[in-house]
Amino acid sequence: MKKILAIICALTLILSVFCACAKTDPDETVQGSTSQQSTSPEESTDTDKNEASSASEKDESKNDSTTQSTTSKEERAAFQSFDAEDIFGAKVSSKVFEENKLTVVNLFTTWCAPCISELPELAKLDKELEDIGFIGIVLDINEGDGIVESALRTAKDLCNDSGAEYPYLIPDESLVEFCRSIYSVPTTYFVDSNGKIVGDPVVGSNTASEWKEIIEQKLAML
Repeated sequence: MKKILAIICALTLILSVFCACAKTDPDETVQGSTSQQSTSPEESTDTDKNEASSASEKDESKNDSTTQSTTSKEERAAFQSFDAEDIFGAKVSSKVFEENKLTVVNLFTTWCAPCISELPELAKLDKELEDIGFIGIVLDINEGDGIVESALRTAKDLCNDSGAEYPYLIPDESLVEFCRSIYSVPTTYFVDSNGKIVGDPVVGSNTASEWKEIIEQKLAML
């Protein structure tokens, strides 16, 4: 009887061991883990593809925008035509743009410190750069209510002090209207020989070396 009980106990122990091994089968655990890992790279690959596609679309959109800005020359807006006088009484019209490959049109006021500080820099570049013209437009001499004599006198002093040989214009009626859209000074436009505005205007003052870089960028757009 004891032998029979011993045999039954042994069989029970053996069966319990097999069932436990089955529940913790290392192969199943590994397969489960491997199965999850095998799908994860695919998901990652899909994500990478989507991100790459999105980046490609952004690059294409950027390239399209750049192409439009540099090639649609016929769509450029014309700078405001004018028939004005400079601060010393000389006649200057918008035909002056025909004289140079590119003209730098600097709009400033006599009370603006950054405007005043860059005038010698612009005067220096005017003497150095070939095929580049310079024009100053002194906004506060005429804002539509007639000539402001104090501003005119100050503009003459600034011109002499800076050594500028290019004209500082008194806004005529058409320029007064145009200048009403200017909200910050100095604001500088770049105009080609056809009187068309090249690129965006630059707001703020710069050194001569900084202006050289900007001018080179504008020339590359012609």
